[in-house]
Amino acid sequence: MISIFFLLLFAHTLSDFVLQTSYIFKLKVKNIWGVVLHSAIFFFCAILLTRPLYEHSFTFVVWLLAVTLSHIVIDKVKIIINRNIIQKEIIYFFLDQLLHIAAMATIFFLPFDFTEDLVSENSLFFLSYSYDFIKDWRLFIRFSFICSLAIYVSYAVEVVLYYYDRTVSEKVGGLKYNIAAMLYRVFVFILFISPFHLLGILPIVARYYLDKARLVYDKRRYIIENGIVVLLVIIYYMYQSEISF
Repeated sequence: MISIFFLLLFAHTLSDFVLQTSYIFKLKVKNIWGVVLHSAIFFFCAILLTRPLYEHSFTFVVWLLAVTLSHIVIDKVKIIINRNIIQKEIIYFFLDQLLHIAAMATIFFLPFDFTEDLVSENSLFFLSYSYDFIKDWRLFIRFSFICSLAIYVSYAVEVVLYYYDRTVSEKVGGLKYNIAAMLYRVFVFILFISPFHLLGILPIVARYYLDKARLVYDKRRYIIENGIVVLLVIIYYMYQSEISF
């Protein structure tokens, strides 16, 4: 079941960050149909990534539709709350993500196992590795899990920092992704999960002295940014054994 959860987490991070354009976000804020469109993108991503399941399990599709419905409700409630209480946007962002993850995690409490419906010869049709089916499946699960965490490291941290900046300055405009900072965090994350994981400390220290020299150092912002990266690295090591070869 944890393999399915990692695939759904990948679908969630793709739809919530990478594929959520400014147009979709504005449409979400404007009316319910924007939220429905956004949730439909999540459903499509989940269906694509879990193709072996939905082809052979009607129950899985019903459950996934229920999760998608919860996605609509959670996002709509968050939008309504954010309109009225801007100062707590960071809290509501984390709560929003936790609720989405909790909805997907209900798969661990279902009385049946979807993996019984997997058909090896139809699985992962978009990958063409020379390994056997089990190797292919585990490789893609690992890839999905790492990508999900990398998206959180890059996109989600950027959103959190934006909300933080809004709490300390009234001059902050709309959210604009800092590509250089996003790539920096992904680089640090990859170093930490690589065989050379201790090297991940170097860019964090270098960033500290660079910000100090440029007089742009913000202690709380620095701790938030790098703290989340380290937390996600810890999460990776906690669950990597579930998808190891």
